[in-house]
Amino acid sequence: MLLFNLDNLKKVLRGNRLKFVRFVKKEPLYVLLILITISLAIFLRTYNYQARIHLQADNSQDVQIARFAADNFKLPLAGPFSSAGPFYYGPWYFWFLEIISFMPLGFLTHWYALTFVGFLFIVLVFWLGREVGGKWVGAISALFAAISPAQIANSLTVWNPAVVPILSLMLLIFLVRFYKRRKIFDLFLLGFFAGLSITIHFQSLLTVPTVIAAMILIKPSFGNYLKYIPFAVLGFLIPFVPLIWLDSKLYWYNFTSLFIFLAIDQFNAWIPNRWLTYAFSYWPKAWADIIGGSRWISIFIIFVVFVSSLLALSKIKKNINYFLIAFTFLAEVILYRYYRGQRFEYYSFFAHGPIFILSGWGIFQLYQFKKVLGVFLFILIFIFTINVSIGNFNKNSLTLERLNTIKEDIYSKYPEQSFNIYGCMANANSISHPMALLMYWDGRDSLHGLKIGVCEGSEISWEPIISTMSGNKIIWYERSTERVYYDTAEWWLKSPPKKGGSLREFLKKNLSPGCWPHC
Repeated sequence: MLLFNLDNLKKVLRGNRLKFVRFVKKEPLYVLLILITISLAIFLRTYNYQARIHLQADNSQDVQIARFAADNFKLPLAGPFSSAGPFYYGPWYFWFLEIISFMPLGFLTHWYALTFVGFLFIVLVFWLGREVGGKWVGAISALFAAISPAQIANSLTVWNPAVVPILSLMLLIFLVRFYKRRKIFDLFLLGFFAGLSITIHFQSLLTVPTVIAAMILIKPSFGNYLKYIPFAVLGFLIPFVPLIWLDSKLYWYNFTSLFIFLAIDQFNAWIPNRWLTYAFSYWPKAWADIIGGSRWISIFIIFVVFVSSLLALSKIKKNINYFLIAFTFLAEVILYRYYRGQRFEYYSFFAHGPIFILSGWGIFQLYQFKKVLGVFLFILIFIFTINVSIGNFNKNSLTLERLNTIKEDIYSKYPEQSFNIYGCMANANSISHPMALLMYWDGRDSLHGLKIGVCEGSEISWEPIISTMSGNKIIWYERSTERVYYDTAEWWLKSPPKKGGSLREFLKKNLSPGCWPHC
């Protein structure tokens, strides 16, 4: 029986090998493009890896929390606080990193895992591109994702926005799958990934048009709405359960803070927000960071995509998968325009997937119209983009080697001690988090250890400290792993929000100050 099975296996392998050889002979350029994509994806993300990964601040902070939670079998209920206001994200990203903590891959386990997520992103871009416009659109889009400066940089980080591109891409995948198959499970997963992405980083609120598009695709009837919508809502709400449960114990502190930010606080700071600036400055630059390498090339890509889309409108049914992505992305871009806060580069992470797909589709349309123009634009994008990506090969300012040198210097001065790491007032987080994480990995990071202050200027300096204060001012901030865990993931146990005040009166006063208190 065993010999029979082995013979069958050999026949299957031989048959598959012959099929592959025939396919290579039939489609040599396509196979070459796939091989180039795989090779560049690996090379651009792993070359000089330890010197290029991001260890600073939030990257190491999130790993500190995950490792402490894993070592002590804790399940955080709160995620990190947002930089935009006094509200926090959900705990799902910490849970993800906590699970990764059990993988025996050494100190850089979490960075390896997020780099793998970057490779998976490329595979999913290929799949979606193929669904949208065939195998060549999939291959072109995947190549752009492989050489993208923004995607390469993102695959070397472990902070929570790092997973926003792949989660946003998953929404588009399940949108296309739902249109093709009309399966309840696809709609459920679309809702789940939308909710999950939002709880990990609130910039993903911008992907809500994808969920709305799915609702529009439901054939109008009471029976269909009753059949599909409850599952979409259920999927969307599941990721919010930890946030809702914790917030209900904290007098709805998080919901109230987020609502006040969206309704009032984001309008307090003046940010240039003209449509012309947004359309012709912000997006060409963001598109160039993601693909194009040059602002002018990105403008040309946008022009090609726009014109190709207009021409394809007459065949919208044939290109329906493409237009599902194009219209939802356009709605997201319009929605983003009405965000009044400062737009950081990572706020456009939701756009990575759509931009690769739209660009790949647009170039393939140009190729079908005029082969020379399509090939020329493809080569131009490739040259400029990969030039930027290779230009980013320089070492990070804070490398693992540099940190280890400082750590060993501290160990040599105090060979038997454990340490409690503090960050200086000038840059409290950049070096203190990775240094504390390194010592935690060595088993020498402790709340009761010798207080060591680290600071990054032109050089990294460290010194034993006695007091964290200078007069009434704090000049050193504690960053030991245990302290970081409790201050970030379980802060509400020590200092829970207090009930008090009237949200209604607060909103009346701040939303309509001209008529308060009479309105």
